[in-house]
Amino acid sequence: MPEFQARYFDGLRAVAHDVRVSLDALGLTITRADGQLDRWGRDEVAVKPGSENEPAFRVISSRAPGAQLVVEDAAAIHALTSTLASLRGRARRRHAGYWLGLSAGALAVVAAIVIGIDRLPEWAAPLVPAEWEAWFGGRVIDSLAREGGFCREAAGQAALDDLAQRLSAAAGLDKPVRVRVINWKIVNAFAVPGAQIGVLRGLIEHAQSGDEVAGVLAHEIGHVVHRHPTVGMLRQMGLATTVQLLLGGSGTGVQDAAGFGQTLLTLSYGREAEAEADATALEILGKAGLDAHGLNRFFARLQKEGDVESSTPSLLLSHPPTAERLAATAQAPNGAPALTPAQWQALRTICE
Repeated sequence: MPEFQARYFDGLRAVAHDVRVSLDALGLTITRADGQLDRWGRDEVAVKPGSENEPAFRVISSRAPGAQLVVEDAAAIHALTSTLASLRGRARRRHAGYWLGLSAGALAVVAAIVIGIDRLPEWAAPLVPAEWEAWFGGRVIDSLAREGGFCREAAGQAALDDLAQRLSAAAGLDKPVRVRVINWKIVNAFAVPGAQIGVLRGLIEHAQSGDEVAGVLAHEIGHVVHRHPTVGMLRQMGLATTVQLLLGGSGTGVQDAAGFGQTLLTLSYGREAEAEADATALEILGKAGLDAHGLNRFFARLQKEGDVESSTPSLLLSHPPTAERLAATAQAPNGAPALTPAQWQALRTICE
């Protein structure tokens, strides 16, 4: 693999170190007289071309903010850019080969993309890697919080985390769902890929008890259990785009995540999916020993208020409670309160 000389700046001091850089299949090794200085992976580095006034190329790494390599030799620049391009191309081809070769089922998914089978997203959802779901879901919620930010009051978040942990355990999840509150006054909550839930400030302010919040959270966890967010992602983004991103294609994932986040606010999963989430929510609340009437009470009140005000609360757009759903979730008050009075008060002030 190529080797060349460069100058290294650590980003902390305006001092250049003369270093030797070697390229291998994994990336760059930067060494100097006293031994190895650093190691930058091939997917972590970016090359900034020089200009007419400053012809030297600069190499930066996402692992070392502020640090940079300055490369001036033309032959070294050519070796660096061509070798990195070749290494990344091979990595993408290996990645693509791995996913396309997973199983005959994966090949069937690719074939089904062409003919557009309606239920294909449900078949494809289990093939999406958990790491990618977590990456994408996190960016969906981050994109929605860009305008108002997150509500982070410590006691309120602790109460919410405690509730999420109990509900997740009752649902049989390997680890608790991550719940974050976004500072929007809209009445809504939604699950995203990667076992993550966004709760908008308006929902907490509109709820009349911790049991109602617990009911909505349990419903969203029901969507997580049945992988509805990933299925919805595949439907909304389009399978071709999703497969392209999975195979290391275009870098439009963040923009797509932002668009999907906006869509989630009014995305309806359909009656079958909502019924599944409702039934799972009641089961989760029962196993957790909590009052299972909160979900029905919250939806029924929102629906009544919407009729009176001739406007539809946004939660009803994404989770329309039909008469059948309201009847199916009607429960006699039972179980323990979801939150103590102190926890409920803390959650109510999480955005203050």
